[in-house]
Amino acid sequence: MYKFSENEIEDILIDILETIESGLRLLRRQFNFAQRGRIDLLCLDRWNNLVIIEIKTYARPGSIYQLLKYPELLIQRFPKYNQKFRLILCFLKGSLETRDLCILNGILPLKFKYSSLLIAKKRLEFKLKIDLDYKMELFMKSHKLSKLFFLNKY
Repeated sequence: MYKFSENEIEDILIDILETIESGLRLLRRQFNFAQRGRIDLLCLDRWNNLVIIEIKTYARPGSIYQLLKYPELLIQRFPKYNQKFRLILCFLKGSLETRDLCILNGILPLKFKYSSLLIAKKRLEFKLKIDLDYKMELFMKSHKLSKLFFLNKY
C-alpha cells in the first residue's frame, strides 16, 4: 500500500482545487508565519473570501487547533483585511472526534478516499510528464539543431 506524504497530497490538491469547490483559486502555497506556523494552501473563493486549507495524512484534534490560529495570524499580518475566512481540513485518516471538533469549530472536514488519491496522483504524474515533454519539444524546436530531432514533423 502506497503511503502518501502531506506534500504529495498538497501537489494533488493544487491540481484539483475545483473538486473541493467551484471557483476556488490558489493564492499561495506554504504561506509562512516565521516560527508561528505555515498555512498549507491559502486560497480565494468565488466571493473573494480567504480559504485556509490544512492538509494532514492523519488528522488529530491538534490539527484543528493549528488551523484555528491561522485567521488571527493573517489579521495580524494584514490588519486592513476584513473579509471572511473559511477553514478546511483535508485528511486521509482521522478520528470521529476530529470530525466532530471540526464541525463544532466551523471547519469543513474533507476526508480523502485513498483510491481517489491514487487515481489523482497518476493523473498528475501523467500531466506533468506531458507538460515536460511539451516544454522539451518547444526547447528543441527553438534550438538550432531542431531539424535533426524533428525531421519528420516538418
